[in-house]
Amino acid sequence: MNEDNTLGISYILEDKFRLIVICLIVLAELLGLAFLILKKSILGGALLAMPILGVLGIIFFQRPKLLIFITVTLMSALPVQHSLFPIEVPSYLVFLMFAAGLAIFLVKQPNKLVEKRFGAFIEDKLFILFMLSLLFSIFVSLANGHKIKNIAAAFLILFFYTGYLVGRVYMDDETDWKRLKWILLISVFPASFELLYQIPYAELFGIARLLFLQTFTILIAFVIALNELAYGRQSVKGKLFYNLVALTAIITIFVSLNRTNWVIYTLAVLMLYFWWASVLKIEMKPILNTFVIWILGIMLTLLILPSKFGLGFLISLIQRVYTFSNLGRDISVVLRKFDIATVAKLIGDSPIWGHGMGAEMWRPWRHKFTTFIDNDYMVVMWHYGLLGLASLLAFWLSGIWDSYKLMRSVERHEFKILYITTTTVGLLFLVNSLAETIFTTRPHIAIYMMMVGMGVTRYRVLTPGSSEN
Repeated sequence: MNEDNTLGISYILEDKFRLIVICLIVLAELLGLAFLILKKSILGGALLAMPILGVLGIIFFQRPKLLIFITVTLMSALPVQHSLFPIEVPSYLVFLMFAAGLAIFLVKQPNKLVEKRFGAFIEDKLFILFMLSLLFSIFVSLANGHKIKNIAAAFLILFFYTGYLVGRVYMDDETDWKRLKWILLISVFPASFELLYQIPYAELFGIARLLFLQTFTILIAFVIALNELAYGRQSVKGKLFYNLVALTAIITIFVSLNRTNWVIYTLAVLMLYFWWASVLKIEMKPILNTFVIWILGIMLTLLILPSKFGLGFLISLIQRVYTFSNLGRDISVVLRKFDIATVAKLIGDSPIWGHGMGAEMWRPWRHKFTTFIDNDYMVVMWHYGLLGLASLLAFWLSGIWDSYKLMRSVERHEFKILYITTTTVGLLFLVNSLAETIFTTRPHIAIYMMMVGMGVTRYRVLTPGSSEN
């Protein structure tokens, strides 16, 4: 059955059973509303919520892509972990929604795995190998007696790597990439608003940590916007929109006080310039015009911030920039070195298959046990050993290499943007993981994995042996 079928009136009324179900749902909603108004009871809330969930279940079963895109929107636009923002999405809810979407795909369209020849290409094989290494790690964890909640939390995040399967097998339409792209671009604005909302709390908590997960999707949107501007095929409104996205992303990261993000965004611009000038041979003038807009935007921001949030924030920003002059003695760098040395000793105890998913250590400077440190390569080695790190990097690098080759040969605009973005962001995440936890703590990894899967399907499965459709 085509999953794009809509739930029209004819579908609902075509037999008496469906009509009876609809009548019961309406009746339950009315009863629930009456209970809430008259007694404000839990029963009323349950009666009101359950039919709604039932209707959503029916809709999503018919259109699992809709469920996946709603999940991506929640991950991109709203905080998924601890935040001062009044609206946040629990990570387990995002997990359940994404898992439900994948399960519906597998149940409704099992033949697509064969149709799309899943397992025929090197990326598929390396993905399967990586998944098997994760399953093996669960057994290692259980054998070592790790806490079930730690294992479950790690599995919940690593499950999002199945975004590759979703993109590879079920997102085979050019419209799917366009939808994903626009979700990422538009989500920059609420993510930026979240930052501005949190600025008054900067001295208490540190903005960089509050916006931690959101920087993942902002970076992807930033790279997409720059590529669109570089090709210069948009109308005046289109150019204005992409400039606004890029400028919003730059200002957001600039005031985030996160030095790692500053470095990554600088590398993003340099890397894109290299692709454009040396590999893709496109004109640089549109981007130079964009730089003028950025400089004016940042100057305007520096003028507004002190009047809006006080001189304290501006002073904090200047102090943060100044720390680059003496990183060796910076307390953050010193503590990271201490954590790396501690984890290195643990890796030495079990270097081949690691200590297992969800392993934890005592972090004395935080006075608590933790399952990660700010270096994802060390975390993967500690938890999954050399086998896990090798399988992860092999899978990750295969996606980057494939995207790099295709970005040089593909001429179709939309997919040119996809392959440049996938190549650039994939390399940036490899660098970022030296000082953050990209691979093991972010559900947003599903979005990048979907992009990799879409790229493989589009030009290596639908049109084998060809670089253009």
